[in-house]
Amino acid sequence: MYSELMSIHWVEIVRVRLASMANADKVRCVFEEFVSNGLTATPLPVKAVLYKSAVPTDWSIHLVWAGEKGDLETSPLGTCLLVSLRELGIVNYSTWEKHS
Repeated sequence: MYSELMSIHWVEIVRVRLASMANADKVRCVFEEFVSNGLTATPLPVKAVLYKSAVPTDWSIHLVWAGEKGDLETSPLGTCLLVSLRELGIVNYSTWEKHS
């Protein structure tokens, strides 16, 4: 586990504030589809996690990547999530790099 954490270099965070609580199940569906289908792409994140906030309309997906980010603004998988979630509400996207 510790060696896996040492190899992590950057994280993509895709947050969505839903326009309607009725879309909560759709967020789960987008994430589940991403995990079952999207993780066949290359390269793969080390980990993909769906978080739910105490605010019921706020959700966050974290994609944890090994290796250098380079000049990427977003990964292909991050872009797919952005496009899919924009239909459900306001989306915020950020990347974080490991501090040495």
